[in-house]
Amino acid sequence: MQPRARIALLSLVVGIGVLILKTIAYLMTGSVALQSDALESIVNVLAASMALFAVRFAEEPADREHPYGHGKIEHFSATFEGGLIALAALIILYEGVTSLIKPHPVEDMNLGLAI
Repeated sequence: MQPRARIALLSLVVGIGVLILKTIAYLMTGSVALQSDALESIVNVLAASMALFAVRFAEEPADREHPYGHGKIEHFSATFEGGLIALAALIILYEGVTSLIKPHPVEDMNLGLAI
């Protein structure tokens, strides 16, 4: 495995770990701030997955259908990540407005923040 692929894999593994912790913190507290943080982590995991795929695919040598190689897939990866960020922003905006209209108490905030 090439160094770029190892870094992308490490990013994916760390992202999954962070997502799990943030999701636990959100579920414990019900905090919209921690929920939006967990949503951002979902974006990171999906983006890291796409980056790992793109880096691995870009390593493939040129062939008949791709005489200049497969490196342009990395541009699609960046576009995919941008789309995910925009989608997460819309979901976070919706959740924020919803919680302003129908507020609910935050529970066990200290433990959630500690996680």
